[in-house]
Amino acid sequence: MEKFIKIFFYTTFSIIGIYAGIQLNNYSAPFFKALPQDVIFINLLVFLFLGLIIGISLASLFANLVITTIENTIKKMISVPLKQIIGGIAGIITGLIISSLAMVILYSIPFTDLKYGKYIFSIIIIALTIFISYICVFLGARIIGKVPVNRQTLSGRRGLDFLWGNKYKILDTSAIIDCRIYDVAKTGFIEGTIAVPRFVLTELQTVADSADDLKRAKGRRGLDMLDTLKKEFNIQIIEQDFPAPEVDSKLVLLALEMQAILITTDYNLNKLAKLQGIEVLNINDLTNAVKPQILPGEIFNIRVVKEGKEHNQGIGYLDTGTMVVIESGKKFIGEEIKVEATSSLQTSAGRMIFVKMAEQNQ
Repeated sequence: MEKFIKIFFYTTFSIIGIYAGIQLNNYSAPFFKALPQDVIFINLLVFLFLGLIIGISLASLFANLVITTIENTIKKMISVPLKQIIGGIAGIITGLIISSLAMVILYSIPFTDLKYGKYIFSIIIIALTIFISYICVFLGARIIGKVPVNRQTLSGRRGLDFLWGNKYKILDTSAIIDCRIYDVAKTGFIEGTIAVPRFVLTELQTVADSADDLKRAKGRRGLDMLDTLKKEFNIQIIEQDFPAPEVDSKLVLLALEMQAILITTDYNLNKLAKLQGIEVLNINDLTNAVKPQILPGEIFNIRVVKEGKEHNQGIGYLDTGTMVVIESGKKFIGEEIKVEATSSLQTSAGRMIFVKMAEQNQ
């Protein structure tokens, strides 16, 4: 982009220099019977050189500014849901049509025949076109951007989700620190662009700089995982921020504005987002869904690792991390025993399996 912009400056001002040289030759011709061809050529060459020098100077001064402006504009456009862009385009087309009709009406007014009437008419038309187009773009983006759409009714499949701003998947801090998002992304189950807000990165950096060793380790692990994600997948950093005091509130506001899907492992954020009508992908729910099912009556081995909350309970864990609550298992802490599954409890925070002692242990 930098090379293209510089070449544009060089070419444009070189052409302007040649044009200035031609005009100088034309203005000089009446004062001389005939300009020698050498003089004409030298004038053109001098002005070409001057134009090139000016182009090089301006390119070095303004190239970075132009690039930064273009990049910022692209970033802002990317963060806008596509249906709002479609609404804006529909609005500007409507605005131009209305402006054309207004121009026909104004053209019939007699003051256009006055001395400066045409200039006044041109100024009014330009101002009116800009004003009407702006209003129509604003209304189109707001109205179409806020229209609720039932995607299943519209398309019968999720293939048209990109039309309605749902291609973005926003990661929160808990999902980044959890690190399972990388394995999920590698399987190809996550479609579209993964978005990470700047304020989430700030919170992650704060955790990584924490005085607490455990928090610091989690934060650094999250930063390492995010760096790995950026190398292998399409990660978009969202610069937009909100005045809300908490990161969870900012995430909800951003997901609502972008009409995006929120990826998290935070139980409270999950509930808050769903109350706002935001679609949530809870990694815990996904993990629990693909864990092998243990049915009531199934017998398996488990190591009792600690005491439970209730009287005489023991606690163990499966290889998948699922908590197993063992009735009368307290006395077997540190031992591996056979148990029989009685029931299970599924929540967004995880799955718990309740078991009793198998007959072999009694």
